[in-house]
Order: sequence, then C-alpha cells, then structure tokens
Amino acid sequence: MAVELGHAVAGFGYLEDMLKRTIFALERDSLPGAIRPRDFRAWLGRMDDVAVDTLGALIG
Repeated sequence: MAVELGHAVAGFGYLEDMLKRTIFALERDSLPGAIRPRDFRAWLGRMDDVAVDTLGALIG
C-alpha cells in the first residue's frame, strides 16, 4: 500500500508541475511583442503566484 500511495503522491506532484508549466506557456504566448515594462512586471507577479499555488488553487 505504501508503494501505491507514493506513486499517487508523485503523480499529483508531476501533474501540478505540468499544469504550472502549461499556464506559464499559454500566458506567455498571449503577451504582446512590445510589452511595457510595467505590464511585464505585473505578468511576472502573476506567474510568481502561479508558481507557489497548490494544485487545487490552480484548477479552481
């Protein structure tokens, strides 16, 4: 049972990481080519929030 639990936890960890990378990539594609520094800093702040969010917060 411990092995199965470990696999489940690892699977959710992997899913959380892939979800964060996907959000980052999709958000980056939506930025204009000539973004203003203020807007870029705001975007980076949102990405920092995504980086520390849990899987439940990312889904919701």
